Amino acid sequence: GLYTFTPWRLYYILLGVVPSIIVGTTVFFLPESPKYLLACGKSEEALEILKKMYSVNTGNPKDQYPVKTLVQNPNEQVSQLAGKSKTPGAVLQVIWNQTYPLFMPPHVLNMLFSCAILFSLFFSFSGINIWAPDIINQVMIKIQANDSSSYPVLMCKIVESNWTKNIEINEGLNTSIAEEGVCRNTLKVTMFQLNSVTGVVLSVCIFLTSLVLPKIHRKAFVAICCFLTIVIYGVLLEVPNYYIILLCLSVEIILLNIIFCATTTLLVDYFPTNFRGMAVCL
Repeated sequence: GLYTFTPWRLYYILLGVVPSIIVGTTVFFLPESPKYLLACGKSEEALEILKKMYSVNTGNPKDQYPVKTLVQNPNEQVSQLAGKSKTPGAVLQVIWNQTYPLFMPPHVLNMLFSCAILFSLFFSFSGINIWAPDIINQVMIKIQANDSSSYPVLMCKIVESNWTKNIEINEGLNTSIAEEGVCRNTLKVTMFQLNSVTGVVLSVCIFLTSLVLPKIHRKAFVAICCFLTIVIYGVLLEVPNYYIILLCLSVEIILLNIIFCATTTLLVDYFPTNFRGMAVCL
């Protein structure tokens, strides 16, 4: 027909749709942010949520919560900043009032520094995420072909050979085949299996990191992880071994995710509480 539904399309639909449905459903069962309620002038509701959080975390009754009243910060009250108006102009005014101080002293240097770090992380993370599935697939093809003549081979050669092969195939196609738009890509099931295992290991590592991070020196942790990524990148480019390439790609993806999470928690400490939400969004 007009549209061919291939297995990899279903795979990416499951990866994107199922987690979104789970997150969207569970959000309805979560309480509203006390900080947001307080900014909207709903101090009693905010205090009630804080009492519930205290009771869940400590096991003590809500009545034992030591805080009895919440004091609103005039600079954070949405109703006052927007003049109790819901017009687009009033909303934009609120956003502006929370944004421009980040680009003024004394926060401007921290903001630029944070943007540079997160840009570098996204640059590395997005690049390896785009190339990793194709490289893993090509490595799996070579491993399963058991072609000893292709040893040793570097990762760059794998990418180059795949690109050259596609050009030769496209140039060699006759007119009738080219018009039909035949795709001759080969996808190995083991590539999806390895990516799935990497995802599971990543989830476990992120969970363990969230438990360990508050108890260690976060700057040192991020620095060590960044140093490890540099070493792994060097090994990835210079070691001609298929299995080491697969291992390095998987470890690199996990490390970059951990670094991003740890760096985000580290950078927010450089901003006042009333600007942290906007700083993270930017």
